[in-house]
Parts: sequence; C-alpha cells; structure tokens
Amino acid sequence: MKRIKTRLASFLRDTRGTITAEALVALPLLIWAHLATYQYFDAFLTIARNDKATYTLADMISRQTGTVTPTFIDGMNTLYAYLDRSETTNTAVRVTCLSWNPALGANGEYYVVWSDASGTGTPLTSDTLQDLISKFPVIAASDTLILVETKVGYTPSFKIVGMKSQELNSYVVTRPRISPQVVYKSS
Repeated sequence: MKRIKTRLASFLRDTRGTITAEALVALPLLIWAHLATYQYFDAFLTIARNDKATYTLADMISRQTGTVTPTFIDGMNTLYAYLDRSETTNTAVRVTCLSWNPALGANGEYYVVWSDASGTGTPLTSDTLQDLISKFPVIAASDTLILVETKVGYTPSFKIVGMKSQELNSYVVTRPRISPQVVYKSS
C-alpha cells in the first residue's frame, strides 16, 4: 500500500508533458478565436463597404442634371457591384424619388414620384413606401427626396463561428443638389 501511495504522489508531482497537455486543450480554442475574429472583422468590413458604396450612389444621383433612365440605374448597379467588390448578380439597387403632399391623408404624406430598380430589386410604390416613412426627414411641401437602397448577399468564409449567409441592406435619403427634382424617363 505504501508503494502505491509513493507512486501516486510521484505521478502527481511530475510536471513533464504539461505544456503538451495545455496546448492540446488551448490550441483549438485559440484557432476558433482567431477565425471568429477574422470572420466578424470581414462582416463589419463588408457592411462598411456597402454603406460607403450606397452613399457614393446617392451623391451621384443627387447631382444628376440629365434624365435618369433604366440603363442609368443598371449602370449604377454595375458601379455598386464594383465598389462593393461583389458579383453583379448578387446585388440590387433601387432609386426612388419621393415628394411630400400636405393635402394627402390627415396630416399629409409622402408619395412616390418615380422609382426604378435593377438587379434583383423591385420598384417602390406609394403603398410599400409607408413602411419606410419613419426613416425620412421632415421636408417642406412639394419638396423632393431621393431614396437610394442597396442590397448585397453576404456569405461568411467560415461556418464555425455561428454567422449565417444573409442579405445586407443599406439606404440613404438625400435631396437633389442642383435641380429641384431628378427627372426620370422609362425608355
């Protein structure tokens, strides 16, 4: 019995191989933490790039003095895909010109002057516009706003961190800068 106690005490005091055991326990956690940090950084980078590209498109359309056409909107989608570094089939751009009419509704309401979308987007209507009203600034009667909405699909590089594929949406509301309203022609 004494011999068993001595061997057990000797085994407990022996520290050879502890670094290997600790590495086996800690290394998977460190690898997971590194991948998770990379994945979340990539996701936030994609969101920031999406927002910057949307602001660029909104600024471009707000300075437009010529007539906007569906070809122009498709070109904006191509530019957006380039700025966002994604595939054109994975993106959508919707541009809507809005106005405020105090005679509509109880206290007045926004209505769609024109709307067009490219990619996988659909044009905005006055009915679907009502869901977005809380995001718009207060404007004077008959004033116009330009709403630029973009969306891009995002697929994470690693599936081990808990993030799933999702659609990133961004929107910018701006006023026309040079002319009172951006003119649209459907053909």
